[in-house]
This record gives sequence, C-alpha cells and structure tokens, in this order.
Amino acid sequence: MRYVMRHRVLSLGNDYWVTDEGGNRAFLVDGKVFSFRRGFELKGPQGEVYAHAHKKVLALRDTMVVKSGGAHAATIRKKLFSPVRHSFRISLADGE
Repeated sequence: MRYVMRHRVLSLGNDYWVTDEGGNRAFLVDGKVFSFRRGFELKGPQGEVYAHAHKKVLALRDTMVVKSGGAHAATIRKKLFSPVRHSFRISLADGE
C-alpha cells in the first residue's frame, strides 16, 4: 500500500491528510504549533490517536522519535542530501 502526503504551504500549523492510492483519507497529521519541541499526532479518519512524534532537539540531521501507546515505535531521519524532494528513512523499533 502506498500513501501520499500533500502539505499546504500557507496553513496555520502543520495539519494535513495522508491519502491512500485511491485518494481516500487514511491518516490526519495533526501538527503542534505552540509546543517547545516540534511534534505531531497521527490520527485516524475518525480522530483516534495512533501515535505521537516529536523532533529531537540536538541531532546532526532532522530526526523524529515516534511513540505509540507510550512505547518507542520508530525513528524517522531525513536524508542528508535530497535536492529534488524530501526523503526520509524510517527505522521501526522491532527492526523491520
């Protein structure tokens, strides 16, 4: 299954929908505007919270830690060099 994220340039906060291949809304990325650490919640179509993520403050490259149910679920790192578009590497806690 592939997902598509489209981010609006002129929006208050960082809220946007992730859609599946058919264009159906799969997840809502609810960005936190007024928080010390930049972060977001990943929510389902009905508003149920699946995971929380926050940006590491001191990291060589952009790194986010994802927690689900209070436990570490994944680490997301932005690639150092991607001139055309943003590229990320996701490492799951269980090693997949």
